[in-house]
Amino acid sequence: ILPALSLDSLVHIDIHEGAYCRKSFKQFLHDLLNEMNPFLGPNSVIILDNVTIHKHHSIINMVKE
Repeated sequence: ILPALSLDSLVHIDIHEGAYCRKSFKQFLHDLLNEMNPFLGPNSVIILDNVTIHKHHSIINMVKE
């Protein structure tokens, strides 16, 4: 289970069998970004820890866009 939480609610959730790989995490992130708002709006900041998968250039580029 991979949740995306805000201060007020559950923004997005994915239930995935097995470990996440870059492809499955990118799909989760793509779906999450559809629920996000421009900066300074509610649900506009994504915080990722330092897990290796979060550091890949394709993931960083998705978040920055």
